[in-house]
Amino acid sequence: MILSDNLLFNRLIKMWLARSILAIYALFPLSGLAVTNIQIVSEQFPPLQYMNGKENSGYVHQYIQETIRRVNLKLNIKVSSYEFLPWKRALLKAQSAPNVLLFSLSRTVKRENKYQWLGEVSVYQQSFHRLKNNPIKATNLTQVKALGYLLSVQNGGAVFDHLESLGFKYDTDFYYYFNYKQGLKQLFNKRVDLIALNNATARHATCMEGFDGDQLIRQIPIKALAKPL
Repeated sequence: MILSDNLLFNRLIKMWLARSILAIYALFPLSGLAVTNIQIVSEQFPPLQYMNGKENSGYVHQYIQETIRRVNLKLNIKVSSYEFLPWKRALLKAQSAPNVLLFSLSRTVKRENKYQWLGEVSVYQQSFHRLKNNPIKATNLTQVKALGYLLSVQNGGAVFDHLESLGFKYDTDFYYYFNYKQGLKQLFNKRVDLIALNNATARHATCMEGFDGDQLIRQIPIKALAKPL
């Protein structure tokens, strides 16, 4: 079941807002008169966060905006910029510049010491998906590698790191994409057999990028990364 943006947003506010505000207070322990400029970086990931025409949209985008609004009741925080970047660039900017707010990010062992983690913003479960007209015999990643199926994953994403940790080789066992439309083109043009997508949003995101979401079949769950963003 895919929840509406408003229902997901309301649920997120109730579950996580107080915790995130406390974390942001700890990050910016300034007086009410001081101004802290923050930069927001993310990648378009509908329906979590994305450009809807000329406006930023998505339930995580709404959650972040409401969090900042409430923090501003006691701390003076100004958003100086808000950019959607290729995911690897967004990760690098958050690591290299001060006061950069990054979302929506999987919390992994490899990333643990690279960021200050403020709070959870969304449930998350990824799987490798195939097309209806491309039957796949593999039911796990060991079989995928043995049978020579090609995978597509996000450049710099948690699944990329996960595959490398399992011995998968870039350009031999898997390719990467810089944005979801590029990855879906690889799948629908039969350049790859499987693509890693969020279970809850795969069909929605595929339709938003101009492809037929009804053609997606969930094949292999990525259980190691089944944690909130």
